[in-house]
Amino acid sequence: MTVPVRVVVALLLVGISWALITPPSGAPDEDSHYVRMVGLGEGQLTGTPVPVGALPADYPMLRPGYPVERVNRESGMYRIPGRAAPVEPCNRFVPAKPFDCPAPPARTGTITARSYHARVLPTSYVLPAVVSRLGSTTTAKVYLGRLAFLLQAALFMLVTAEALGPVIGRFWPGVALLVLRATPLATFLAGTISPSGTEIAAQVACAAALLRWLWGGDRRWLWLSAGTAGVATMTRDLGYLVVPAIVVLAVVAQPDRRAAVRRITARASWPLPVAVAAGSAASLAWRLAVQPRVRFAALSARVVKISLRDDVSMVTDSVGRLGWLDVRLARRWGLLWLALAGVVLVAGCWRRRRAVVQTVVAALAWMAMNVLLLLAIRPTGFTVQARFSFGLGVAGLVTVAAAAARHAPRAPSHRSRHWVVAAALVVATVHAAAFWTMARRHAVGTRGSWWLTGARWSPPLGWPVTATVAAAACVSIVALAIDRGVEVTDPGAGPDGRARPAPR
Repeated sequence: MTVPVRVVVALLLVGISWALITPPSGAPDEDSHYVRMVGLGEGQLTGTPVPVGALPADYPMLRPGYPVERVNRESGMYRIPGRAAPVEPCNRFVPAKPFDCPAPPARTGTITARSYHARVLPTSYVLPAVVSRLGSTTTAKVYLGRLAFLLQAALFMLVTAEALGPVIGRFWPGVALLVLRATPLATFLAGTISPSGTEIAAQVACAAALLRWLWGGDRRWLWLSAGTAGVATMTRDLGYLVVPAIVVLAVVAQPDRRAAVRRITARASWPLPVAVAAGSAASLAWRLAVQPRVRFAALSARVVKISLRDDVSMVTDSVGRLGWLDVRLARRWGLLWLALAGVVLVAGCWRRRRAVVQTVVAALAWMAMNVLLLLAIRPTGFTVQARFSFGLGVAGLVTVAAAAARHAPRAPSHRSRHWVVAAALVVATVHAAAFWTMARRHAVGTRGSWWLTGARWSPPLGWPVTATVAAAACVSIVALAIDRGVEVTDPGAGPDGRARPAPR
């Protein structure tokens, strides 16, 4: 089994673990995404408009000042099968309460259900909508939809793993990809009904394919970069800003930037700018025609201060805020994740000074994107969540790490290999802690038994089987770092094994 295939298998095991551990509607807005997915499968794109002044069904739970008008403008009513009604997430925002929500009553004919994401770009919903038609009940459609979203992420992961094959094979199997799944948030989103999981995977695949082409790869990597860029710009609202930023970071990360710029601006590279321009134009056209207009908050010293403070909290949220964004892992996991990034950057074989500078640039780009996002969201009355811009942060880190590793002046030492295994153990430990935390939350509540005694909810396969799958997922993460049996030949390397500059 090749290294890229093992990487994809690891992602599938982790994603399946999340799909099993999380009850229906147990992920952020999953009940709303579910209605959009099923409604799209029934041939309804945006559903029937909702009256601007209508109150949501759960309005009594909402805080004062909730932007009801804004929510209604982005909502739609869908006609879906009566046997596939969405599950009400009765324990959202109440971590101490287990998932003992009643199953929706099965009805004949069709019912009307509301999605708060009717105006979101439909790109990531298409395949899950088609696959969900294979099921007839709520449970079947939920798990078929999750599987389809996971397969989308796995396909992009395969592109990423194949593109970074020279880095993986020359150094440590999987080390460049550990940062992709170093935080449970990315895989949690990939294993549930969430367009954010597809968005993150597409953005990272775009960066990886572009790097491979800049390294001297053949033209198929240019086409793959263009294709993934098109999907990434058409998945969520910020794609037309994030993808160009990824292209810039990929060029900046190359030691020979002049050669990279010449190659990316040559006539033969037209598929990439065309894909980015077309995807961005289509995304903006959808926003102007279908979505409510965005009002930015007035820029002031106070707003910037608040935005920078929120930037810091989004770092830890990217690591350990799960479920309905109401369960946090301990902050030590955030520190471990940052330590992991440091290990990946200075593991003993890279040009450290250049990698550190480029990492700072990538971090500043991510923070600037977050500030822009904060300014756009604050007037709506909603809070900013880490998953909205997480793809840029991960893609930036992977870009810098992969480029630095490939152009390293020497092979890694045995000591650095030990550091990589330690980093893999950190990743696996963080995932194991996240799995257990969420399993406990849904089975008995965060104040219940640590051993799930008296569980009020169990996954379809039961807790013993689910725990076995989760344990296998954690082992697969560590196995990527300790298995050094597969080497991948770098087509752009010279006789000494070092990377050649990209052809001019």
